[in-house]
Amino acid sequence: MLNSSDAQGFCGRYHFFRLLICGIFTFISTNANAHAKWFITDASEFSRQSYPIDAISITICACAAIFILVSYWLNRLAYHNIRVNRALYQPLLPNQLKLQDASWPGATLKLAIAVLLLSNILQGDFIAPNFDTGGDPKPYLLLQAGLLLILTISQTMFSISLLAICSLLFFLLPLESTIDYFPELIAIGIALYMNSPEKRKDVYYLKFENSRYKISGANLGLVCLRFGIGLQLIILTFHDKLLSPAYGLAFLSDYPYMNFLRNINASFSQDIYFIFCAGMAELCFGILLVSNIAARLSLALIIFFFMITGFVLDANELLGHLPILVAAGILFVYLPEDLWERTDEELELLIE
Repeated sequence: MLNSSDAQGFCGRYHFFRLLICGIFTFISTNANAHAKWFITDASEFSRQSYPIDAISITICACAAIFILVSYWLNRLAYHNIRVNRALYQPLLPNQLKLQDASWPGATLKLAIAVLLLSNILQGDFIAPNFDTGGDPKPYLLLQAGLLLILTISQTMFSISLLAICSLLFFLLPLESTIDYFPELIAIGIALYMNSPEKRKDVYYLKFENSRYKISGANLGLVCLRFGIGLQLIILTFHDKLLSPAYGLAFLSDYPYMNFLRNINASFSQDIYFIFCAGMAELCFGILLVSNIAARLSLALIIFFFMITGFVLDANELLGHLPILVAAGILFVYLPEDLWERTDEELELLIE
């Protein structure tokens, strides 16, 4: 079992690689606005709008950078302070309850997917509202019905089917339709597979630079889930907000009360700055999740904002985000470490 300093070094070497993957996925299809089309189908009125480069925009960027730096400092502090470590990384459930012995993460995630599939079938949607299948939607509704049936039979069979279908549709459907959804669905499929009764107690050993890294199947599944959710947030915030403010401005034009800063009646409360601020916040959350830097802090804020927007808008908004909301809740309670598991003796070495 490696010590905490080795684990810190191993984790640090892959931060850049992870963010590089996120960048590639984000910019391979800059025309994707699938999520924004839940509410807005035409943003041509605001297509010429762009973000101003001024003191307010620079201040927003500076605040985002400070948030990242503070999170990184807390992450470093967690290696030396047991209280910070428990708050940021240790499971919130009793210590004697091991993740590989717990069935509730997989069962909860399975229930969320079942509710989403059933809702899509009843409303005639595939994956999400306004998802472009490029043809007759009926086969895709039958596909969802088949997935729901498999889900009631076997969690393992469902996860394999979900991964296979996502991989197939990723090549058959336009990239603009799939890129805003499939990283999340693939991560959920892996998490369900690794947290199935057959796999969650398996132990995997990874060898790196003459050191062996041990991780359980259940833990590895949640690591993939955390990375997938973070990647999806980064992709969405660029496509829906940061690359262009058009869809955000169109959304706030139809739902002006979502910009709660308007009541302040100050220059920084304009819609375009609100969209830029929201985009930078989502980007920070995604980066911290992908890098596992104070991820529980990001998860708490993600849950809070999703719940607020869900209640302010309508039930469909909350229902559409149900899988990512449930995934964030599971990760918040049982946040997995990256590619190692510390022993009780190692935790006792941390400085009070």
